[in-house]
Amino acid sequence: MSLRRRTAAPSWAGVGLTLALLGAGTGVAQSPPSYIQNNIGLQGFLDGEGIRLRSTEERGIRLGQILLWPSFLLEGRWDSNLFQLDDQEAPRSVPVVRLVPGLALTNLNPTTFSYEFGTEVDVRVYASSDETLQDQTNAGVKADARFTILPKGPVSITLQDTFRRTLSAQNTETRSTYNRNTNRVGARVDVKPGGGALAFIGAYDFVYNAFDDFERGEYMSHDIVFRTAWRFYPKTEAFIDASLSIWNWTTEPEFASSYEDNMPLRVVVGLNGFVTKKLALLAKVGFGNSFHDNGPSYENAIGQAELAYTFSPSILVAGGFVRDFSPSYYGNFFVENRSYLRSQLRFMRQFAIDLSAAYHYVEFAEFDPIAADPDSANDGTYTVVSHKERQDHQVSAHLRFNVDLTRWLGMSVGYELRGVFTDFTLTSRVAQSGDFDYMDAGTYIRHQVYASLNVVY
Repeated sequence: MSLRRRTAAPSWAGVGLTLALLGAGTGVAQSPPSYIQNNIGLQGFLDGEGIRLRSTEERGIRLGQILLWPSFLLEGRWDSNLFQLDDQEAPRSVPVVRLVPGLALTNLNPTTFSYEFGTEVDVRVYASSDETLQDQTNAGVKADARFTILPKGPVSITLQDTFRRTLSAQNTETRSTYNRNTNRVGARVDVKPGGGALAFIGAYDFVYNAFDDFERGEYMSHDIVFRTAWRFYPKTEAFIDASLSIWNWTTEPEFASSYEDNMPLRVVVGLNGFVTKKLALLAKVGFGNSFHDNGPSYENAIGQAELAYTFSPSILVAGGFVRDFSPSYYGNFFVENRSYLRSQLRFMRQFAIDLSAAYHYVEFAEFDPIAADPDSANDGTYTVVSHKERQDHQVSAHLRFNVDLTRWLGMSVGYELRGVFTDFTLTSRVAQSGDFDYMDAGTYIRHQVYASLNVVY
């Protein structure tokens, strides 16, 4: 009797993890990975400047009233566990070559309107003679576009679109992938009466998420966000954020607590700014409810607290804690409690060290596939989980060293760690024979080491 037989089908445990990990992007520098799909506050492109992360005073090519930022990255990387397997499943290590060209542009001195556009293509080549590893070779894409009417006026209107094609291997050794394509299109209105000390922001986005090889995980959502902020010091503001997502899976529920549509609601109040000239505080607390159509819903507190201290203009240390929830493809939702630390060190104007580390405690809502579908054992194949309430302990870390060789050419070397520690396992079983068709352990450790040449003009 065979106790374990690999199949090309994605496992439930790994799919739950992969759907959650939207933070695994294509950039070289990444903050500690987080499960959270929809963070507290404004969503998507509206949270920052997207791909355009240059200073107009130091970088770029000026063509009339247009400023261009071309970039290119050539990276060599070693991945110790591409398919995120536990030690008993023979993890596969592989060298990876990345080629990342990029271009961003904006108009200078905007008054009536402003526009920004940025795109990067992340080509990943897996250097192996194994066809399963070779088939992971693919290209990711990041593209942002934003057009704003009256950007400096008391009322401004922004139209925006963001597209992300992110690359991710499955958690079983297969040629199929969890590569996903996500597009977010929407509009935003900013109202700033009386010079901008008080601001009101409303936004709407339509989001569509599709996979290359995993149609069951596809979904769409309507995201509505409202924010009001009062700046009572030049670098300090109080705010209220409220967001609602209408989340619909394209797959019909197989049974209770699987692919259940939901409407996550979050309302938080907070304070963000400098307490002293060197100490900054971010604090927000509120309430969230996932409003699932069937089965359990999250109804509890959410929030974040972070302290950042600037020892000098070149040394920053920050630490904090985040609690939030996210929809899940099985079990309806999960909750993440994440403690994190990050630091930045700049010295001699050419060298920089970035360090981030985090501990994640993740809890899934109760889920028992046998209880949800008691007739499955008589239909031929059924799924068994080791624990009805999955709990994961995770660690993540990223250390990067940068050196600027010239104004436009630099080098980076870095190390990334991600470890998931859990006693949760999932087994698909053939009822008639009692053989195990598939067994998946949720635990794994993954190391990555990289070096790159960076061209940023």
